[in-house]
Amino acid sequence: MNRPKSENVDLRAALDGLIDVTFEAVHGNARHASRLVADSIDANTEVDVGHELAAFWTRAGRDSARAVKAAQEFVDRMGSPQPETQAQPITTAGPAAAASTPASPCEDRQTFGPFRSPDAVQPQALRRRGDLLPSIASDQIKVSPASVTRNPTELQITVACGGVPRGIYAGTLRVGPDEYPYNIYLDPK
Repeated sequence: MNRPKSENVDLRAALDGLIDVTFEAVHGNARHASRLVADSIDANTEVDVGHELAAFWTRAGRDSARAVKAAQEFVDRMGSPQPETQAQPITTAGPAAAASTPASPCEDRQTFGPFRSPDAVQPQALRRRGDLLPSIASDQIKVSPASVTRNPTELQITVACGGVPRGIYAGTLRVGPDEYPYNIYLDPK
């Protein structure tokens, strides 16, 4: 079996980084737009247009900067292989990884159910997409309401996401003997 050249591995890693940044940016903005449309349609929810526009432009600026950096990394790797001693690891850590102040929690609302039996909702550990081991322990995740009936229910999932890389995380919620899988996009601020 042929082994790939190290420059091909580096190029592939840079391309994967560029794809991840693009996917995360599109997914985050789509989730934001979806929530905004749902809130706009809901008569019981008041939408603060100024706040939403500020949040959009903040995310767009951050996503653009990350995309330019990932694209530059990819183009640099295409141009010429770097010596092994100067290779830098590719990270997808968001701005919260370097922050010294605690980040505000990440929140998302999702509808689950119907449930087989009414019971308490127990969040399980979250795993970042592509990782093999859990990234966020279950005690860092809160769900409201804390218990459900048999009917479909909208749950608010709150994650203490300070210091974790921005991206898609997979997890499950245990209700009685059953587990309900979900994905959540974490964007530490």
